Amino acid sequence: MKALLIGMTWMLCLYSSQTLHINQPQTTTCGELNPKDDTLTYGPQLPEYYNHSISEYVRRVFTDSKGNLWMGTNNDGIAKYDGKNLSYLGSQSGLIGSQVTGILEDSHGSIWFSTSEGISRYTDEHFTNYTEKEGLPSAATWSIFLDSRGTLWAGTLNGLARFSGTAFEPVSIPGAAKDWVRAITEDHKGNLWFATS
Repeated sequence: MKALLIGMTWMLCLYSSQTLHINQPQTTTCGELNPKDDTLTYGPQLPEYYNHSISEYVRRVFTDSKGNLWMGTNNDGIAKYDGKNLSYLGSQSGLIGSQVTGILEDSHGSIWFSTSEGISRYTDEHFTNYTEKEGLPSAATWSIFLDSRGTLWAGTLNGLARFSGTAFEPVSIPGAAKDWVRAITEDHKGNLWFATS
């Protein structure tokens, strides 16, 4: 719940184009406080798309090492905000699926997107796509994770896979009762945890 509230607060700061009146001067990282009239203006302001929002549903938000914001939507692919311009990347640009379920950046600066249709790697403004043909147990990919050793993991509707550098290799999860891998994380000891259903 805490993460949800932080994300909602951040999104409000990012998209609000209104001025708020406040009683006490406050410090904020998402807007400017005018001490003369105690108004707080949120910014930066993004162009309108869906009536003051990026998309009807934004599922993931990620900031890369260059400061770009990547927003994975439920049906509109990727929205990228570079601090000045908002652009969209979808199937017409080479993204494999329009429902984005995960975003991460690898050590080479490539941005990876898990989608309902497979995984896309974005490098130098070019997409490379991965599906069952490249070893995923299912194209429906619900989680993507880069562990502390630099290994890329993908959780799909039909199981787990690990990226070998050129393709994905299915990996079984000992004792897992279900195949649908919805989330992946790593603890401070380097143990990987998989949420299945």
